[in-house]
Amino acid sequence: MVMPVPPMRRALLAILLLCLATPVAAVQVKGLFQVSVPVNGQGDMEREGALYAAFSRLLVRVGAGRAVLRDARAQPLLQQAPRFVQSYRYRETPEGLFLEVRFDARAVRRALIEQELALWGRTRPLTLVWLVVQEGGERRLLNGDSGHPAVAAMEAQARERALPLAFPLLDLEDQMALGVTDVWAGFTDRIVRASQRYAPEAVLVGRLYRDFVGTEWIGRWQLLEGERVIDHWQARGDLDWVAGEGVERAADGLAARYAQRPGESAVVRLWVTGAVALADYARVGRYLAGLSMVERVAPVVVEGGRLGLDVRLRSDLEGLTRAIALGSVLVPAPGASPDPDEPAYRLLPP
Repeated sequence: MVMPVPPMRRALLAILLLCLATPVAAVQVKGLFQVSVPVNGQGDMEREGALYAAFSRLLVRVGAGRAVLRDARAQPLLQQAPRFVQSYRYRETPEGLFLEVRFDARAVRRALIEQELALWGRTRPLTLVWLVVQEGGERRLLNGDSGHPAVAAMEAQARERALPLAFPLLDLEDQMALGVTDVWAGFTDRIVRASQRYAPEAVLVGRLYRDFVGTEWIGRWQLLEGERVIDHWQARGDLDWVAGEGVERAADGLAARYAQRPGESAVVRLWVTGAVALADYARVGRYLAGLSMVERVAPVVVEGGRLGLDVRLRSDLEGLTRAIALGSVLVPAPGASPDPDEPAYRLLPP
């Protein structure tokens, strides 16, 4: 028999679900609302321009990618950039003077929702990079320890876009699974199989080489999700730009898929099996409450080891399903719901 939660216990569960520690997710990025931009001085005009530039970068980072800057709905927000600033400070570095700005996360989120702009939260898909660079007639796979400037440029751009990036170890297991020729030829099936040990949500494949006269670099890129190519493109220019553009375009593509679009608030009944104690309820709740498309979580029903929750969404069920798939807290539990139209999940061990 399905038993409603007694009022006192329901209140306790709601407090636990909404207020406890940071949610657990696949990758929770830090410093999402902190931006650093170069400045020429500390005067009012320089600071005003730097705040505008910093807020533009922030909107790209937490919105649906670079397309947000071309959206007319973002223009009023850009014109009011200083009102979203929580604090700022200047920092002198060997590269020059920088203005470090911390923006008010709650105010920014509220403004994006009010303007009906997409919002990409802290939960980001881990993206694995297979990168081949051709130099001096030789092709080689690079990892994060290679010291190559292309890797450094990609890592810097990944920090700018708050995109979790990983490079393969290129140890014996990788070498047996995948060769330079496989990546250069774009053998997707082999790349996908070799990537599985890293459990990424997306795979970025890059091939960099100089043009015929040697004046520019060319980058050919593919973005994979599972076994499917979801985007491919080419970039030309200097090495830093071509490498960075690989990350930029990948971040744009993933933001377009994972950022939550505004829509009418909807309530979804969601069932979770394997939750048998208050600590389990709290763990489920803090995970769900931390997803950017979730507005509120309320426990409603307890039936043995099955917990029923009403989840109020800022977008649709598809967005919630996709976000949960990124995490390592809940997995689908087919047949565990009393209603086939209500999704069910199983709680994984911590």
